[in-house]
Amino acid sequence: MANWPEPGEIVYLERRGDSYTIRRVGADGAMPLPTPDEALPDAWIYYGGWPARDKHEQSVFFDDLFAEMEAAAGGHDRCRWSADDPWPHAH
Repeated sequence: MANWPEPGEIVYLERRGDSYTIRRVGADGAMPLPTPDEALPDAWIYYGGWPARDKHEQSVFFDDLFAEMEAAAGGHDRCRWSADDPWPHAH
């Protein structure tokens, strides 16, 4: 909590097996990348819209962020609209 990202700051989150790592994007804008001798992670995501520091909000936020990361890596489809829904999408 003491080192929580600032609003608008971009961070990189990855999963390797059951382990998660989070890293801030450098002040120079450089994105963290695996080294040449390091295998690619199982799933990863960059994010820059950090919520307030309320513990309940954090839990809900991270549950959603992890689900989105897993969907992008071939997990459960999180598409919010059916394929036959006309464009533009709206609620």
